[in-house]
Amino acid sequence: MLTVILQLLGVLVFVAGTVLLRRWVLHSPTQRTTNIASRLGHALFHACLFWPYLATGFRPGFDRVDALVGLRPLPWPSLFRGAGLGLLTAGLGLALASFWRLGAEGKGAPSFLLVKRVVTDGLYNRVRNPLALGWYLFCVGLGGITGSSYLTLLALLGYIPAHIFFLKHFEELELEIRFGEPYRRYKESVPFLLPRLRARPNAKG
Repeated sequence: MLTVILQLLGVLVFVAGTVLLRRWVLHSPTQRTTNIASRLGHALFHACLFWPYLATGFRPGFDRVDALVGLRPLPWPSLFRGAGLGLLTAGLGLALASFWRLGAEGKGAPSFLLVKRVVTDGLYNRVRNPLALGWYLFCVGLGGITGSSYLTLLALLGYIPAHIFFLKHFEELELEIRFGEPYRRYKESVPFLLPRLRARPNAKG
């Protein structure tokens, strides 16, 4: 039960932290402040969302968490297991492709090694947040594979909305401060989360 409590508290702490970080960078919109705030935001993500979600597998266990919170497992196990496997695989693929593009073009990596320029090629030519989309698919897919109603609901009603709030209310702001007009142009021309089928005509790759 401790893991469940920490997961739910983590969502609240993450949202509250997002609000405080936004206020900080608005009060002091400098490169130094946004660099520190960005790293703190990613630390919050790992501490409050990412690792607590995976911790379910160790305690109480993916197969026990529904009973612990009084929920029934997902119906039609074979259907949800197959769909979950597809979503999880797609999520991992998006994450790996995003990692490669951030390193190759942005000369950085997700979280603490901040990119040095706006990444616009590859997946980032079709959607602004392919790594976040990959994580969302991974979380929902894991819920399907394990047949857990709790994990699926936690992802859909807790983690994903909280992380979208972080992206819209903090990360986009700090990226505008760090990169200025190039990021604003990119933001206006590429969808936030739902990828478009065709790349921009002026894209390099």
